Amino acid sequence: MSDISLPSRATAAPRIAIGLLRLTDSAPVIIAHEFGFFADEGLDVALSVEPSWANVADKLAYGALDAAIAAANNLLVANNDEVMFATLFCAIIDLRNGVGGACNCGHPAPFVLRRTGVCDRITSSCLPLGLQFDAQFKTEPMKMHNGDMLFLWTDGLSDALSAAGEGYGEQRLEQLVCGLSTENASDCVLAAIGAVTAFAGDTSQFDDLTALAFLYHPDVVGIRSR
Repeated sequence: MSDISLPSRATAAPRIAIGLLRLTDSAPVIIAHEFGFFADEGLDVALSVEPSWANVADKLAYGALDAAIAAANNLLVANNDEVMFATLFCAIIDLRNGVGGACNCGHPAPFVLRRTGVCDRITSSCLPLGLQFDAQFKTEPMKMHNGDMLFLWTDGLSDALSAAGEGYGEQRLEQLVCGLSTENASDCVLAAIGAVTAFAGDTSQFDDLTALAFLYHPDVVGIRSR
């Protein structure tokens, strides 16, 4: 890996809004704020007391509360002697109506398999974590409909090698995943892992094969889909 010059922490930090409720669980954050622990780390933090978790979720979905990603990134940059980075995909969805937001920080683009047969991708719009202090992270709106599936994966699948040294490839993976049925999340994961494993055979791989799928079914949890 080539050397990466990390920016100085002397630049003014953007304000980070942290949403919390009036619960004892929020005590560590409040104490850190009142005793100046955030300021000691060069972070300009503002606390926002919210009336409910639903209100926190709504604000997070539209990027109003960026504390989780921004703070994690700055923490990694400040402790990144190995000059490494981490990709991240973060999403939040309101089960009441399927409306939400997603932030993709350099992670392989997840698939959104629509019940109509359409296959969408959530491409990366932000830097991976750990590369740049005070990097900007943008939450993009997303919408799930009853029966839609979100399929997450790591690049170990696309980078898997056959005995001949051929890579499985993202195009082959996309053709596979977009052709899967959305009736059962577990079946989709097993089908994808199974196909890549069969392709690789007994060849030793240098990365893990990981996939995760979620089906949006609001009726299952007693919420009527709109």
